[in-house]
Amino acid sequence: MLTYAAAMAGMSRTAMDAAAHTRLMPGLTPRTHEIRAEYASLLHVFARFAKWPEAERSGPPPKLGLRHAHFSNFTWHHTRAMNLAAHVAFNPANETVKEMLASAMELLRVVVDKIPRDARSKPGPGNGIYSPNNRAVAAIMLAVAEGRAAQVTGDKDRAVDFVKEAVLLEDALSYMEPPYVLQPVRQCLGKLLLDLGRLPEAEEAYRADLRTFPENGWSLLGLYHSILFQEEDATTKSDTRQEEVADLKRRTEAAWDHADLLIDSSCPAFEASAYLWGSGKA
Repeated sequence: MLTYAAAMAGMSRTAMDAAAHTRLMPGLTPRTHEIRAEYASLLHVFARFAKWPEAERSGPPPKLGLRHAHFSNFTWHHTRAMNLAAHVAFNPANETVKEMLASAMELLRVVVDKIPRDARSKPGPGNGIYSPNNRAVAAIMLAVAEGRAAQVTGDKDRAVDFVKEAVLLEDALSYMEPPYVLQPVRQCLGKLLLDLGRLPEAEEAYRADLRTFPENGWSLLGLYHSILFQEEDATTKSDTRQEEVADLKRRTEAAWDHADLLIDSSCPAFEASAYLWGSGKA
């Protein structure tokens, strides 16, 4: 729970510390999904904040003695693919990295099929609250990675389709505290739509996320930008919208009151990065 709450509040160091501690806790809480992948949790945080160098330094999953090993292995490959996509976004002319991304995505599609089918449990709808839902979460992560890879290689419409698919898959998950997915997918959908200039759609994505996670800084920030940019483009300014922009700015600043870094994106993993996994340089 601490990992999730800290990540939502922009407290990256606290989130990383809490996630790192789960690697020391195998078997202590065997029925909770929060420890379903004691290795993977930290990788989720790294991707949430686009901490690619830290992800590489953490090393791949151990070969033995790891619960939910296939999910942890998938998460490792997912994080690597997301980093490569960020590097392609930073330098679109680098054909070598594009080939590396294509290979990473091919491998990711293979690895996801090695994750065992989710067991059903009771109580709760769907697979129930005691199911780890590893396969379901991995399907969401794969769709997000597919969307990101499509975005950075120029297939914008397909990118949106993939991330919208991830949103639907996330919505189908059963209720859990904390939620199964560390970063609500609508925050990345909004970012993608924002970058494509599809501002009304981005606005709706952020509003929908705020209905589920009220006053979270990530979607407040995205909503602020989506309305601000629409107002800048409008031939006739709206007093109501201008007031909402000012209010969103205030609420966003309040939401980041405890953040330990400057956050200027609702989905850092969908930003460009100068760091290339495996080389330590751009």
